[in-house]
Amino acid sequence: MPFGTRVDIEGVGIRTCTDRGGRIKGRKIDVYMASKTDALAFGRRKLRVTILSDKGADD
Repeated sequence: MPFGTRVDIEGVGIRTCTDRGGRIKGRKIDVYMASKTDALAFGRRKLRVTILSDKGADD
């Protein structure tokens, strides 16, 4: 996913791609959480992601 791409994540809201982890592969994304506690509470989920805009550049 190019940096700057805006997505709507089911149950999370609209987010912008600002990072791509090297270990994230395939149809998976990593969602930033404010704390480790929040991240662990959120866990792993299968959610619908809708691409709202695609910058089309990796810069």
